[in-house]
Amino acid sequence: VQLEALGALRIVALEAGGVVAEEGGLNGILLAMAEHVASAAVQEEGCGALRNLSAGEEAMRRAIEAAQGVGAVLVAMKGHAWHAGVQEEACAALRNLAMEPEGLRRVARKGAALVVRTALKGHPEHAGVQLHAKALLEALAHREAR
Repeated sequence: VQLEALGALRIVALEAGGVVAEEGGLNGILLAMAEHVASAAVQEEGCGALRNLSAGEEAMRRAIEAAQGVGAVLVAMKGHAWHAGVQEEACAALRNLAMEPEGLRRVARKGAALVVRTALKGHPEHAGVQLHAKALLEALAHREAR
């Protein structure tokens, strides 16, 4: 049930992220991820839903960050390092959450660089992981160079 609900929220988040958040969908996503930490499928869908929610408005990214979404994504990555789908969706979500300088600072403070480097090294043939991980690491390195 959680997997199907997350899949639906993931799709709706593409077009109506604000509605998802207003109706408690953000908390539902994070709760499902917390209650099903061992399920790679739930983590992949949850990270995918956060990816889609974070692709829109800056206010949504702030809401995700305030609800500890960055931490949830990192937990998913650490718990399912072997799963390319989780890693791709998680790296893309973190990349979106790091669009603004403050978001980038929050992602950096949570220690994302190490986890993302692990994903990059662990999935050298996966184009999606490589694309999103490299882009995020580049942004983090640029931030540190300032």
